[in-house]
Amino acid sequence: MEEKLKEQESETIFEKGIGLEKEFCEYLKSDLGWEKARIRSQMASKFNMRGTNVDVIAERLDNRGERLKKLGNFYMIICILTCLIGLFLVINNNSDGMYIIFFGTFVLIIGIISFKLSENLNKENAWVECKNLKTKVNISQVQKTIDEINHYKASENKEYKFVEVYFISSNGFVENALKLAIDNKIICYIKENEKFKKIDYWNH
Repeated sequence: MEEKLKEQESETIFEKGIGLEKEFCEYLKSDLGWEKARIRSQMASKFNMRGTNVDVIAERLDNRGERLKKLGNFYMIICILTCLIGLFLVINNNSDGMYIIFFGTFVLIIGIISFKLSENLNKENAWVECKNLKTKVNISQVQKTIDEINHYKASENKEYKFVEVYFISSNGFVENALKLAIDNKIICYIKENEKFKKIDYWNH
């Protein structure tokens, strides 16, 4: 009977954790400017052959990616205008029209390359740790996240480029845990009145 109760309690904690992760996934996209986010990702680790499980990973274009995307849009506009002019000339029996259409096609290829480069090469990521517990997050839990991030970097895996780390707690942080997180440039949030609230060492 006790074992069954423990299993049910464990399932409830797991479900609550998943729920918090899904909620923050949506918050990342709606309020924090991330384009994509997903839960339960496996990361490489230099000191763990099985890797590390990360609660949430987010992705967006970095500054170079955004510039390439805008450049791609510009090339697409030039392509459309050029092809329309070329088509008009062709219809009016002007031989220059075909050259202009060829030029428009060349611009189209450059635009597509810009889009592909922005999508495949210029992305940045966020690492998110979520704790939906009855107690406050303690210093060992924060240190574990810091160690896991450092182990991923030490693995020299190139799949993700982490530029921000978030730590989410449904019940706050112990003071020294919050200070350790802030000192290591981890952005901390609590869930308060069904909303996510960013906190720092001086306003928690």
